[in-house]
Amino acid sequence: MNDATSSGSGVSKWGMVVYAAQFFFGGWFLFHGLNHWVHFFPQPPGADTVSSQVIRSLIASGLFDWVKAVEVVAGIALLLNRFVPLAAIASVPISFVIGYLNIAVENDANALFVFFGVIGLNLLILAGHLDRLLPLLAPGNHGPNLAGLCRALPVSDEAYGNAMRASGGAFSDSPPPPIGKWLHLLGIVIGIGLPVYLTLSTLPQPGEAGAATVEASATAASEGDAP
Repeated sequence: MNDATSSGSGVSKWGMVVYAAQFFFGGWFLFHGLNHWVHFFPQPPGADTVSSQVIRSLIASGLFDWVKAVEVVAGIALLLNRFVPLAAIASVPISFVIGYLNIAVENDANALFVFFGVIGLNLLILAGHLDRLLPLLAPGNHGPNLAGLCRALPVSDEAYGNAMRASGGAFSDSPPPPIGKWLHLLGIVIGIGLPVYLTLSTLPQPGEAGAATVEASATAASEGDAP
């Protein structure tokens, strides 16, 4: 069976895999990003002292607000299926920081799952849109000019520019069809619902490691330093 027509909506099997990663990743980022302001669940302080210090420092500096804002914007873009390559690229630094803290610092059963899950999903989305990202990797360059701004020329390196127009590419004569409306809606619902369920069902219970909020941990630390 032709892979490009194996789905009723016209989306290939590979496309469905990438869409699944995209909507789950988008829902996860949106849910966890909004939690910074809406407080669906207490912000985990991290099971390790080092990761707790990193999180507290990010919050105290205000940088955590920007990180969560990027998560929200990227999550919305991925769920709406708009600016997907840009949203996936913007998510890379956050994904790798989350993955690194889990694999190198945290010491719990979910560390490997989070590491491979977050980074793997992000990379899978990028791989699914590599035809539009390859021009960014063009090794050739020339002096700065206004040609791109004036004429909106996307790339000038022929070798990578042709990747966008290759058979089945995003700018080819026969680009892959977009996801169907109802399948898109289902993807949004599952993409939000599944991360919400997984997060809320695996939260540490009172008394377990990592259950205290960052604010409570910071208060306890300040009280311990008091004379």
